[in-house]
Amino acid sequence: MGLSWWGVPGLHWHVVRSVRGVSAHLSRVALGGGASHVHTHRFRAIEGPGDWLLCRRWPDPDVVACQHGRRHRGAVDVGQPGQRCRDVWSVVFRDALGGSDPVAATAADALAVKGLDHVGRNRDDRVGGDQHLQVLRLTSPCPVRTNEDAAKMKITDFSVHRCRIPLDRPIGDSQVIFTEHFMTVLELKTDDGRTGVGFELQQGMPTSAVAQLEAQYRYNGWSGVVGQSPLGMAMRIGRPRGGNVGAAVLGLATETAMWDLAAQQAELPLYRLFGGSEPRVRAYGSTLDFHLDEAEFRSWMAHFTELGMGGIKIKVGHPDIEWDLNRLATVHDVLGEDVDVMIDANEAWSPKEAISRMKRYDDEGFEIFWIEDPITREDYPGYAMLAAEIDTARINTGEYLGFHGKRRLLESGGVDVLNIHGQFQASRAAAHLAGDYGIPVSLGNTLLELGVHLAASLPECLYLEFSDLAWNRLAVEPVKFEGGFAIAPDRVGHGIVLDRDALAEYAEPQ
Repeated sequence: MGLSWWGVPGLHWHVVRSVRGVSAHLSRVALGGGASHVHTHRFRAIEGPGDWLLCRRWPDPDVVACQHGRRHRGAVDVGQPGQRCRDVWSVVFRDALGGSDPVAATAADALAVKGLDHVGRNRDDRVGGDQHLQVLRLTSPCPVRTNEDAAKMKITDFSVHRCRIPLDRPIGDSQVIFTEHFMTVLELKTDDGRTGVGFELQQGMPTSAVAQLEAQYRYNGWSGVVGQSPLGMAMRIGRPRGGNVGAAVLGLATETAMWDLAAQQAELPLYRLFGGSEPRVRAYGSTLDFHLDEAEFRSWMAHFTELGMGGIKIKVGHPDIEWDLNRLATVHDVLGEDVDVMIDANEAWSPKEAISRMKRYDDEGFEIFWIEDPITREDYPGYAMLAAEIDTARINTGEYLGFHGKRRLLESGGVDVLNIHGQFQASRAAAHLAGDYGIPVSLGNTLLELGVHLAASLPECLYLEFSDLAWNRLAVEPVKFEGGFAIAPDRVGHGIVLDRDALAEYAEPQ
């Protein structure tokens, strides 16, 4: 049991000599329940011990209620439930006349203080039921943090989690099938108690054991991260490299966690740090249906329709073209003609076969919004051929190409919509490059749908892909999809808080 300066048991204090930029706030709140903010007043900053705090009386003559909170850009609680501590100040104070013993007020939203005389700063200052209390000591359960402190934030530690998550449907295409996710979760921790979270997916086989992942990361990755300022690190733009320059271990997870911390450092939602002003972006439902039977296929289309999706993407590329035609007929039967229909062949065809298939779909009366990855990704002359021959659908590709490959694709004139996903910085660079060619982008699936922040900041993004996959079980509150739109979390950082129970349920450390 800890002792305060004043011998009050159960309180743990650290002394703050002077705290600048800390504002006192006052609200009337309901006793024993949630806040009922009838009115709130803002007063001058509390500078430290010896300053004054204004409180308001309750109707009960023996109770005075005060609310204390360090205001930073207007937010008392800049943390997130389960992830960061509440930045609420504790105060030890006495009444203005010095007639009562010091009172310890714990770190809580509302503080009920009994037994104090109803007085003002002077004996004759009895205005409006207000009472001034002299601050003797300020403390906080969180580190004291100012704008200057935020700029100095440094990454000091990390932790790694390994998960195996069963899928609720088999997913895949004409090339592969998957029934579970093997995921790595990386947490980067800073010297001021904040945590950034990133994710990485390995398809088809388990990742290394946690101990091995940690050792690999320390050897190839951590040395470039530890001690860095998240905002400075995330904003750093590197020259695209190739040859013998390999990617660091957990590169995607590191970058995601870094951007999470960078947005926390800037005290903004990530989409706003990226320059976005509107959190919503148009989304389409992606059924990943190649290995589903007819009933399951219809069920997933109905699911996405309930979310108001204005677009649906299905898999094609079956060796038997009648299978593809049957899928397209089912889409038409279930959804009618008011939905954009995208098809994804996952590089199943040659250029000539792609042209033949698209002509057949058109002859059968199926209107296609775009055809995605019809041929192998680096067949730039082939894509130029498709662009010259196919005028009934947009050509969407580029998702698996590096920056140089995307540039060659754009130069070839063989793409109508550039597909991007992966690391934020690389995707932003690719989207800006596409803009130079007058080509819009689409955003493919991203882990825990975090690409919504990127998509919401790109005015040339036509659609974001949503497959409703099992990785969203790791979030306390997944990204929302409503009325055909993905909605970026409006919390600071990327806004995804880990569900610790789910993390434990799917953990596979060995």
